[in-house]
Amino acid sequence: MTRSICLSYLFGSIDKPFMCQHCKKRFRFKCNMQSHIRIHTGDKPFKCDICLKSFRQSSHLNQHKLIHWPFDDNLYQDNTITRISTAMGLRYVCNMCDYSTAKKAHMRYHQVTHTGERPFKCSLCEKTFTQSSSLYLHIRTTHIYKSINNTQIG
Repeated sequence: MTRSICLSYLFGSIDKPFMCQHCKKRFRFKCNMQSHIRIHTGDKPFKCDICLKSFRQSSHLNQHKLIHWPFDDNLYQDNTITRISTAMGLRYVCNMCDYSTAKKAHMRYHQVTHTGERPFKCSLCEKTFTQSSSLYLHIRTTHIYKSINNTQIG
């Protein structure tokens, strides 16, 4: 054992007097130990008053609340789906189905399921795709894999 490890064993209980009874992890401050214990107990005492999601630490709740700010007028409409979606941070709602998301790019990705648009075309076999990532995967798994396996060695 190194000197620093030995010293940490010897003085760890002095430097960190509070110990978790579940896993024996030590803490310098009692409040940190109490917060840690919630991992074992599953206790989530900090609840968002907008969407009712619960958190183990108040700092996590405060970070979460940022998704609700600034308050959107849609949050208080009678339309339950829009209200819940906005409360969960899902600001983009599809006007053709009940899909909603927090990211504009995800909404664009989703909308091609309704339009049937397939703008990405394979130059090797003319097959079309809704997403560039699908085209890339197609080329990699179909054309590159086939050409490697069809190559004669020796």
